[in-house]
Amino acid sequence: MPTTADLAARFSAIIALQQDVLAAASGEEAELLNLIVRKTAAIASGGGAIVQLLYDQDLVFRAVSGPLEHFVGAHIATEQSLSGICIRDREVLRSDDSASDPRADAEAVRDMEIGSMVVAPLLDHERAIGVLTVYAKRSHAFEDLDVYVLRLIAGLTSSALMLARELRERRTSEERYRMLFEKNVAGVFRTALDGTILDCNDALVHEFGYASRQELMRLKASDLYLVPSSREHLLESLLQQGSMTNVHVSLKRNDGSPFHGLMNISIIPAEGGEVQLLGTLVEE
Repeated sequence: MPTTADLAARFSAIIALQQDVLAAASGEEAELLNLIVRKTAAIASGGGAIVQLLYDQDLVFRAVSGPLEHFVGAHIATEQSLSGICIRDREVLRSDDSASDPRADAEAVRDMEIGSMVVAPLLDHERAIGVLTVYAKRSHAFEDLDVYVLRLIAGLTSSALMLARELRERRTSEERYRMLFEKNVAGVFRTALDGTILDCNDALVHEFGYASRQELMRLKASDLYLVPSSREHLLESLLQQGSMTNVHVSLKRNDGSPFHGLMNISIIPAEGGEVQLLGTLVEE
């Protein structure tokens, strides 16, 4: 069971990554992806991390950290691989013993000496465009919290790739710069079941139009919904499923104006048998 200190450290690391990703989104895609794989391995307790993007029926290794760095540029078929299943089902998958996991590509796992891994889909709206993987040489290297963390980082990565593409397309326009600062990569939040806001980043504060984290955190999460009871309906589904991705939510800013958001959210364990909610939010 992770301690409060561990949860706080992971949360702080995700917030720091979000800020780094925002700063890198206007640069080259390769630099952005290399930043993500370097940071992901440490945050999710892996020996390294991989970003693979989908081209036709192949997944191409676009960025790799750790002992598999020399695989950058390699291609693998989506068929009969854990990454392919992840893309097909758009679900985060954990392989505790990859050598014996029938879902994994046995030859690739053997060549790469991967003992265990967690694979999360990268999405462009509803379309899967690749996967983010954290891996380790030993089996059973990852726990539930690592899965939750990778899901959040994959959400950040997906948003960053979409933002980076938009910025490239508007490279010569001043609107590119407004988008960089106004359409932030993602707001990140951690709440209790009763709606107490335990932590959040500046991007979330800006999305809701508040002056500071302290001002926003004085509210309950339900206060941020256009219809407060909507949070209760969301919570009922979340408690059944454990995690939800690309959830459309209707929210309201500090001035009362409505806006629509896209949320990724997971239930995470906390001390004393309690649970908390950890998620990201971007404006649609």
